[in-house]
Amino acid sequence: MPELRPFRGIVYNKEKVDIAKVATQPYDKISPAMQEAYYRLDPHNFVRLILNKTEPTDEPNNNRYTRAVSSFQSWLRDRVMVQDREPALYLYDQTFVSPGGQKKSRRGFVAVMRLEEFSKGGVFPHEKTLSKPKMDRYELLRESNTNFEHIFMLYRDEGMKVNALLQSAPSDLLFEYEDEYRVSHRLSRISHPKTVAEICSLMRDKKLFIADGHHRYEVSLNYRNYLHEKGLINNEHGANFRMATFVDMNDAGLVILPTHRMLKNVAGYSLKRFLADASAYFEVTAVAAEKEHLCAKLLGQMERVAAAGRHAFGLYSEKTMHMLVLKEGVNLREIVAADKSDAVLKLDVSILHLVLLERFLGIGAKNLENEDNISYIRDAAEGVTGVDGGAYQATFFLNPTKIDEVRGVAQAGEKMPQKSTDFYPKMSSGLVVYKF
Repeated sequence: MPELRPFRGIVYNKEKVDIAKVATQPYDKISPAMQEAYYRLDPHNFVRLILNKTEPTDEPNNNRYTRAVSSFQSWLRDRVMVQDREPALYLYDQTFVSPGGQKKSRRGFVAVMRLEEFSKGGVFPHEKTLSKPKMDRYELLRESNTNFEHIFMLYRDEGMKVNALLQSAPSDLLFEYEDEYRVSHRLSRISHPKTVAEICSLMRDKKLFIADGHHRYEVSLNYRNYLHEKGLINNEHGANFRMATFVDMNDAGLVILPTHRMLKNVAGYSLKRFLADASAYFEVTAVAAEKEHLCAKLLGQMERVAAAGRHAFGLYSEKTMHMLVLKEGVNLREIVAADKSDAVLKLDVSILHLVLLERFLGIGAKNLENEDNISYIRDAAEGVTGVDGGAYQATFFLNPTKIDEVRGVAQAGEKMPQKSTDFYPKMSSGLVVYKF
């Protein structure tokens, strides 16, 4: 059963900084250009903690991780960041306009949770992870003993009792601001002991699903296990816990976007041969439109196919766009590994990886993990410009994964391919920090 606790969060001092100039997107969404912009925006910008720049002179005792810790320590000394005196939960509200043009709000709360192995059945991952990000986050955690960023956790509360408590709980507003994507973020402190205890108690019978932050959760588990193996901590040490934000699966503000795949470095790739192979299992049709409207037309057609209960994919290559729709009656178990559950096998992203990429292009699981032949993008237009510019051979477009599919795969004890979900909007980094 999940064990949640309040904690003494570390937050920016509003008397010293403007939160809108120091909070950032999560580390894995920060491009080099964004990193540079954040550096210029404010000397206390949170990017210096979560994604410090690499330098040519980096060495074991002076590198991006040691510099991040040095900055953090100096900001605490100078009271640029301050720690709350009493343990608390933190109410986190986001208001935004979805890519479909709808105004939405999403509510969660921040707590620390006791880490547990996935095999215990209380915490469910839904995606495979990549080795490089885990190595990077491990080094930062080992150096800092700090959770700088959230893990995004989902839970299911049919009576929505937790949300009712969050709605009525007395709270103190800490920050409210709008980010560069026009998303409004509002963080408040809930410190009333009885309310905090009630919320944590209600969460004890909930199953938890990782929405975003698989790498960070696994890294925290690995680091906790290392410290226990070395005899450096007991079961009540802070390293046994991990900061996370918890959102009800029934929240109307849950939005999932697709992550598209860009093809690179595939020897002997031929669009003509690929389409001929794919036509054995897919209906292939050309999509025509002016270049600026091409992606919108494709994605609209794919959405309509998905609404009819079928699997559709887009493919841009050699200046042409095609839509591939899985043929009626195709038995996927006859053409892919039979050890997959129905929950996994029916996912668009699984069909893409197991059939289109692995079977027809020879891109196996290890290649995907190492990103040898695939890069991941959110912006569909980038999938066209990247191919036209010659950096990539093709782009595969997907429909978004559904929240019920996330839960189904996780409860089946399996994992989706990496980068299967993109929850929107991202949780801001820099609102609250947990140090142990």
